[in-house]
Amino acid sequence: MERKWTKGPWKIVYGGADDDGYAVIGSPHRISPIANLEPLFFVPANAHLIAAAPDLYEALDGMLNRYTTLVNSGDAGFWNPETDAEVIAARAALARARGEA
Repeated sequence: MERKWTKGPWKIVYGGADDDGYAVIGSPHRISPIANLEPLFFVPANAHLIAAAPDLYEALDGMLNRYTTLVNSGDAGFWNPETDAEVIAARAALARARGEA
């Protein structure tokens, strides 16, 4: 599936880690910032979550692929990943990240 966002890694390249600061999320693959979190809306946990987004996407996508491959091989029982709540949720989250949902 095509990923249209800036390649990771993303990191907080400027700003504070306190509630009075702000953050700019950047990437070595892009000159302009990916995101600016202004002081009014800045929450350190949000900045860290945004900066981790590409890594989280790749990790979830990899785990989902490995899990469904294992389940479909028959070596781990005979589960149906198409009805597995975690598989459904993971696919929905990945689709949302791609702007498909």
